[in-house]
Amino acid sequence: MSAHRRKQTGRSKTSGAPETAEQMRDRVLGAYDRWLATKNMPVENTAIFIEVAHTACEFKDNFLGDPNPADWPPGMFTELIGEVFPAKTVGVDQKYARSIIPAMLSYLDFLLQTGRWKLHNDAEGSRRELLALRNSLPDRFGDPSRMSMSGRLINLALEEGIDPSDTAAMSGFIERFNQMPIDWRRKMTDGPQPVTADLGQLPLDEVPDPLRAGVERATALLRAGFDTSAVVRVTVPVGAAEAEALELMPVVGTMRALVEWVGSGRTVTKTGAMRRVDIAEWMDRLGISGSPFMETQSMWDVREIALPWSAAIESGMLELTPTKVKPGPRIAVFESGDHAAQVEFGREVVSLLVRHALGPAGVGDAFGQAIVRVMLPILAMCCRTEGQDLAYLMEIADEMQNPDRAQPPDMPTLMMSSLVLTQLRVLADLGILVDLAGMAKVPRALRPAVIAAIQGPGAPFELRRAKGAIPLPPVT
Repeated sequence: MSAHRRKQTGRSKTSGAPETAEQMRDRVLGAYDRWLATKNMPVENTAIFIEVAHTACEFKDNFLGDPNPADWPPGMFTELIGEVFPAKTVGVDQKYARSIIPAMLSYLDFLLQTGRWKLHNDAEGSRRELLALRNSLPDRFGDPSRMSMSGRLINLALEEGIDPSDTAAMSGFIERFNQMPIDWRRKMTDGPQPVTADLGQLPLDEVPDPLRAGVERATALLRAGFDTSAVVRVTVPVGAAEAEALELMPVVGTMRALVEWVGSGRTVTKTGAMRRVDIAEWMDRLGISGSPFMETQSMWDVREIALPWSAAIESGMLELTPTKVKPGPRIAVFESGDHAAQVEFGREVVSLLVRHALGPAGVGDAFGQAIVRVMLPILAMCCRTEGQDLAYLMEIADEMQNPDRAQPPDMPTLMMSSLVLTQLRVLADLGILVDLAGMAKVPRALRPAVIAAIQGPGAPFELRRAKGAIPLPPVT
């Protein structure tokens, strides 16, 4: 491993698969290494350039889900080099940090000169992205506000003279770290304190007095466990890419299947729901498992059907009358070829689903507003490239399983943490969040839709639009 820096690895690679991402990188980067060898650079500089290019392409695959080392769409360099590199790389010296932009400019020249650059991308725009980072990038390394929690932990080990590649030394360090008080551990690994502009500052005036103190204490405790200080930088992708990502959401697939099933019209109940016989058919079609379907069960009790059904009606894909459901005016939005219309529709659907998650059924005012105050910053942080660690929330929720805590004074905290995790899992089931077991995040192309659903005055978003992107509506 290089002496210049140590990187955190992403997902593991699967060997044996034909034309793997790693093989594709080896093929293109091997050509870059040979190309660079003809430039008569000092050996040390060549080694840094090679390492930077290899690391950038690995991060591009592991953290942005884009394995092609020659395909760099607008905004990719800004996000990968400006955000992912500082967050996922620790122990960087200044020579290495100052070499990153020249190295990536060299790699860009290689792609252009060897005909590997994808013509649908903007080469000069990408060059400007890299040059814009030249002065600020070195200072981003070691900045706690840009590091993930694991990055700050590794940085702490480095400050104590521990080599993170030494497994035995790191195991001893982590064991000592875990023996320290929880408040000290959070202080050492949390980012800076939250900024003044705060998502979700909703009044609790309507919360009943006996519960207000417990709810306010629970809200403060849950929010304190998350690093909400950093500005959330998001690139709005080209309209075609965002439209495709929205169309591929599982819930949109179910909505389109419902439209096909409705045909010219279907009979509905007095509550605007499917009939029981139709519910049984759709439970079978969707492979819904769990308790057997009961004769008295309503469609509104089956979330996997009720959510796409409601979203299809509210978004105009379906139209509801007192006795029937029939095709709506936006039935063919994804067949239109109009990316702007598709993105507008998809963002509306995401907004409906996020609104549902922020207002869980059966939750009274005492907890409802407080859940919003906790979930809004979590969703914002999940729009970051590195996502948001939910371990702290899960630890608190796990206390709900402790029989000795049947009626503790902090029961509101335990209940709220459990409710918030439940609603986050709903969003994960819908495809809006991924990897709740690790660093929960919103998929890259869905971030603009989530931001459109939750942004408001003072929200910590910094947006950049790729050429051809569909702008977000103004904040009101």
